[in-house]
Amino acid sequence: MSILNRPSDGLFNILVVFARCLAQHGSMDRGKLIKVCAPVSAVDSQERAKQTLNNWIQLGLLNDKEGKISIDRSLSSEIKKTFEHGHLALACRQRVLAVENNQRFWEAEDNGSSDFCRAASWMLAQNVFDVEVVGHKAVEEIEVQQLREFSAFTNDTRWAGFKAWASFLGFGWIGRYPNKNTFVIDPTTAVSESLAEVFGKSKELAQEQFFRTLADVLPVIDGGVYRSQVEEKIDRASWKEPKSSEISTSLSRALSRLHEREEIQLENRADAIKRTLLGRNNRPLRNVSHIIWKGGKK
Repeated sequence: MSILNRPSDGLFNILVVFARCLAQHGSMDRGKLIKVCAPVSAVDSQERAKQTLNNWIQLGLLNDKEGKISIDRSLSSEIKKTFEHGHLALACRQRVLAVENNQRFWEAEDNGSSDFCRAASWMLAQNVFDVEVVGHKAVEEIEVQQLREFSAFTNDTRWAGFKAWASFLGFGWIGRYPNKNTFVIDPTTAVSESLAEVFGKSKELAQEQFFRTLADVLPVIDGGVYRSQVEEKIDRASWKEPKSSEISTSLSRALSRLHEREEIQLENRADAIKRTLLGRNNRPLRNVSHIIWKGGKK
């Protein structure tokens, strides 16, 4: 079981159909669910649907109790009721990043969702202004320079799988510049959808607490446990590591966009410990001492 090898691990668009069906109709026999969501009249083979279903049962999003498939009980009632795109992506992201699905973090096979978390951690560590790639060949050239002990993407199939899942899970998107089908590293959506959990009942956090908590929720971003493990294996001769007082260009991009969208307010207060957001050519964008969430309780 893994995530990125879509021919054997399944597709997110099939998962969306399963989730919406179960949210609307409740638990359903496995055979009936497959027939309803992947009828033989509409698909050449039901094998991909079966693979997707099995994978997400193992990852804990769905349950299989004596052949009855249901949405996992641990998901909030709101998510189970609606399963809108954003809610489903949030639920999937939580399962993909879960510790229990990353126990075999460095294994090539049967690694749960570790293949995605390794790849996402590495991509988010890159300078987002230098790395905007289309095909596997371009990203492989960077891998060869930076990675000696593991490969983020062993082939084009897994690269395509990463682009699809990373876009769905909120860690990037597909652009048209400088080339069509360019993958743009951008965790804005993932960060935005994590703010409620990060802030809790607060509306304001000092930067130390904000970044520490965000890394707990999204362990593939700066300071996260998965990110730290991957960064340890990157060749420093080919990769510029941000200083402890700096925020990576990927997370800086997300926070800057959220600030401009007025979801958060980045403040630089005198006599407070600060961290620096980085822009193009690693130039400082702004210093941040406190983060205010516009959705926090007054």
